[in-house]
Amino acid sequence: MVVKKNQKRLHQQIASHLNHINPSWEFQKTETTRDRLTNRIVKVFTPPGNLDSGWIGVKSVVILNPLTKVYF
Repeated sequence: MVVKKNQKRLHQQIASHLNHINPSWEFQKTETTRDRLTNRIVKVFTPPGNLDSGWIGVKSVVILNPLTKVYF
């Protein structure tokens, strides 16, 4: 599930928590295809303990940052 900034309370809870901990797992991959260089970074964190009751059972928070640079 994707958490967006329009889910203010949930987004703030997660963002605040991630500012204070290191990821439990991290992966980075760089890939070149035709005229593009893509650098993907995946980070896995433990969820904050103060999530609303509707989010009980969440096991991980995953952040995916695909960064693409186009060559000309």
